[in-house]
Amino acid sequence: MGLLAVGVIAGTAAMWIDFDNRVEETAAQATDHAAPLPSDTPTASATEQAKVVSLWIGDGYTAGSGATSPKTGESCVAADELGWTCKLDAERGTGFISDGHAFDPSNDDLAGRLDDLPATAPDVVIVDAGRNDLGVYGQSAVIDAMEKYFAQLRKVYPDVTLVQVVPWRLSQEEPDKAMTAAVINLMDKYDGYVVDPVAQGWAGAGKTDTSDLLAADGVANQAGHQLIGEKLAASLRALDLPVAVADPSESASKSPSGSPSESPSSSDEG
Repeated sequence: MGLLAVGVIAGTAAMWIDFDNRVEETAAQATDHAAPLPSDTPTASATEQAKVVSLWIGDGYTAGSGATSPKTGESCVAADELGWTCKLDAERGTGFISDGHAFDPSNDDLAGRLDDLPATAPDVVIVDAGRNDLGVYGQSAVIDAMEKYFAQLRKVYPDVTLVQVVPWRLSQEEPDKAMTAAVINLMDKYDGYVVDPVAQGWAGAGKTDTSDLLAADGVANQAGHQLIGEKLAASLRALDLPVAVADPSESASKSPSGSPSESPSSSDEG
């Protein structure tokens, strides 16, 4: 009986050891295949990760001067319509040559701001500038400055989708036809796209009633920025760019709110 009892006890112990080993092995396998524990660090959703990043380069029009905030300026209104994030490299009174010091001593022309552009390339860059150069500098000087700028910009962002807006104003002025031709030639050379507000019928003499769209100093007010943003979005959507663009019906109900803000008294510069 003693030997039988010892055998039973020994067998029982062996069974428990084997059972424990199998429990530990099963637990280990479950841990290997389990979902990771929640992290305190928030992660971007798939929609946010896929959102197109746009960089808008230019002057006061581009920066949203006269709007209630940069977020409701023409550039970010257009970006929102297209489902893009909006980044700005824009300072009032600046251009391909104009430095904008009349508005802020720290302002600089477009080429002078190249080193400050985001290190991570955006998906699309829209350059909307040149208003403050026309009529101040000779046509050949402006075209030469544009050529040098885009050569440098392409070195900074060699693969980005590039768009240039033909220099224009919301006021009733016809852009120089030679300047329009120069923009088309530049974008052909640097593999970019062109937005021509006059050719597309929403700028230029007699094309738009600006009586309710301009602030006292000549810059666009909030209503003006809203209109320009919507027109820019439609023009960009029509280009069939190689970047994702939101369905216009998705943004039809979205329009930044806000009343026109007061701008410092100044000359009619963007």
